[in-house]
Amino acid sequence: MSSSRRPFGCNLCSKTFTRSENLERHKRSAHEDEARRTFECPHCEARFSRRDVCKRHTNRCANTISRQQETDLTIPSVTDGDTFFSPDITAAAPDEDSPQSNLEPCLNGQQETSPFNHLTPTGIIRDANAHITAYFEYFHPVLPLVHRATFDISSTPKPLVNIIIVIGSLYSVRFFPENETSALIRGGQELWQQGSEELRRLVSNDWRELRKTWMIQTFLLHIVYGAFMHETTEHAKTRSMLRSLVDAVRDLGLLKQVVAISTPQTWLVNIIPNGTQFYSTQLHGRWQSYIDEESLKLSIYTLLLLDHHVFSPCNLHPLLSPLEFSWELPLASSLWEAEDAQLWQQKLYDEYGRATTGLLESPIRIPRHASTFSLSEASQAIMSGVPHPELVEALSASPMAVMCILTNMEVLVRDFTRCYYQLPPSPSDPSAFHILTQSQNRRVHAALKVIHGIIEERTAMAITESDQSIWQACQVLSWSVKMSLCRPDDLLVSGIAENRVFAGLLTATHLTLGSYVTFKRTTHALTQQNFGQTSGDDSIIAIMDDLTEAMSGIASLAPDLAIREVPWITTASYRILLIIWQALRQSIANTRKKLEKSLNAGPNGRTLGSSALIFNSIMEIALQYDCQPDTNAKQTRLWTVDPTTLMVTLDESEATFMNLVMRICRDRSVWAIGPSMAGVVSDIIATRANLQTQVELG
Repeated sequence: MSSSRRPFGCNLCSKTFTRSENLERHKRSAHEDEARRTFECPHCEARFSRRDVCKRHTNRCANTISRQQETDLTIPSVTDGDTFFSPDITAAAPDEDSPQSNLEPCLNGQQETSPFNHLTPTGIIRDANAHITAYFEYFHPVLPLVHRATFDISSTPKPLVNIIIVIGSLYSVRFFPENETSALIRGGQELWQQGSEELRRLVSNDWRELRKTWMIQTFLLHIVYGAFMHETTEHAKTRSMLRSLVDAVRDLGLLKQVVAISTPQTWLVNIIPNGTQFYSTQLHGRWQSYIDEESLKLSIYTLLLLDHHVFSPCNLHPLLSPLEFSWELPLASSLWEAEDAQLWQQKLYDEYGRATTGLLESPIRIPRHASTFSLSEASQAIMSGVPHPELVEALSASPMAVMCILTNMEVLVRDFTRCYYQLPPSPSDPSAFHILTQSQNRRVHAALKVIHGIIEERTAMAITESDQSIWQACQVLSWSVKMSLCRPDDLLVSGIAENRVFAGLLTATHLTLGSYVTFKRTTHALTQQNFGQTSGDDSIIAIMDDLTEAMSGIASLAPDLAIREVPWITTASYRILLIIWQALRQSIANTRKKLEKSLNAGPNGRTLGSSALIFNSIMEIALQYDCQPDTNAKQTRLWTVDPTTLMVTLDESEATFMNLVMRICRDRSVWAIGPSMAGVVSDIIATRANLQTQVELG
């Protein structure tokens, strides 16, 4: 890199830096208190103040020399299906005394030449700008991983550009002629395969490359595509990528902000008043410093998010624990979306500045309570029911933080559920409604109440579809957490684990229909059956308002917003619909039994109880969003007291609900999850129709 691009040179050695604060950090770590550095590397004569740090460096240095001496540079093939690459752990451990920063500018044109430049372009590259535009228009608002304002196709590393093109093409394909769509989809798959293979080769050579933020971003976007485009081979490779990325990030110390960033928020100091010399240059430098830091933070939060949403639909335990994750909550999204340094400073002033002098104070004080310092602390504080106002303000300003809090709470509830079903069944308490104690339930509900208030307020304020889409995603996750308190995941209860998201949803669908009987925890299941279905109705009644709200919110989503829905939110929506479907089937069965017993008693002699209430509540919404609504039929079918008509209604109602589910899935057509599950439901409807035809003919 030229000296003009690294103008700050150290007067004690030959190193140069792009920013003055990096130079100062280098001097403190590399040149101060040499007398304390008593441990020396035998290979390069580097000195350290701690024996363990010196040992890690020595091992790394030895491995580097060994690799340089090898004449055969062929990358060994990976034979372990669960290993994306096989790093030398000691070679990647971060040195406490090393001046190297973990933050690498990823979008400002200061990257070194990428080893990916030789990627063979496919037909998809021809319309790269259209795909990139679609990525930032449709996908980016819900997962703001890449900094939009500084993204430049000419200076951004090729692998990151290519995976953005691949994901963007999923959204832009609908604007292309029909005869080009198949080639476009195949081109995206080929480019993903090339990119994932090149990532494997790069990190196999030197997995310390994963210290660079753009590398983590590239990995994460490859994981998103591979996990939710349901080809078996892609998902197997994706799980290996996710496992390897988690291992690397953990061993590099990037799960701890104090390790990943030695001097955080340097961009808050040395505020330069407008009109002074070098104002524009220094302001841009501060903006870039913020981008670098927040990019890494959002990348690590995205890793935590995907770790859960890729594995939980398969009933696989996440690789990361929120307890080992220690990063402050993301800052206001308005700062992240600022289009230039001037607007960024204005947003910084709007969010955190003080109007005492008309200028920003130096240093700026961002009003953030201690409960915002980590995800666990934020979750605990919000479950108290009375979170600090600064925590509420931080969540209101960052929907990404809200999504991560809700994901963390869902992990917590699933862990409690997993423990509950490993305990001996209790005949006095057979209901899933009591998985958590009353005190624990109150805490989770208190947190959801606070979050629901934030979501409602921000949704009402949302003007653009981009804002609406991310707060809608938060709403779906909040419904999912609330449902899981009373109606745990069938895969979790039955002990069935799958290897990919689509297979997990398919199995969950068949469990909902009672098609599978391979429960590993049959003792508990039989205990519940022996105690009847009353407790099941009770648990549904307890969340009936939430069920109907969720069903209405999912079914009423406008097509333009449904297209913007990211795949893990579609997965969560489908799982919510499975809970409602299961409740409907149970209410139909119970209502039919009661109706058959009292058919001869007449309308006044029938007491259908809570089952009819559940049935009517679900079907009212199903008919409201039916593709071919009939107002008169709605009134007759829902509230009739005629036994014969009600029997016909029971027979037809599940088909009506399945048609609604199929329509909802088809509306989510961008990612494979929606069309795939629509196909599953369509097959179920066709199979039942064939069976009915055979019965009538037979």
